[in-house]
Amino acid sequence: MWKDDAGYLAYCRGYRGCKVFLDGVEVDRVFTADEERGEVICADLGPDNRPFIVGDEVATRTLHGKVRIVKP
Repeated sequence: MWKDDAGYLAYCRGYRGCKVFLDGVEVDRVFTADEERGEVICADLGPDNRPFIVGDEVATRTLHGKVRIVKP
């Protein structure tokens, strides 16, 4: 979650643990999601289901489709 992201303040105010769905399928390891833009940014996972590390950061991938965020 980045500080300039529209969802940052909601995340900081206790919305951790949200479930994010893309085209009806739950997405794991989400950094940020935007229902209006239809965009999810999540960790890029390897075949062992662990995040790829590039340098000192987690590699990410951007997915597009119908996004639904369910708050806990």
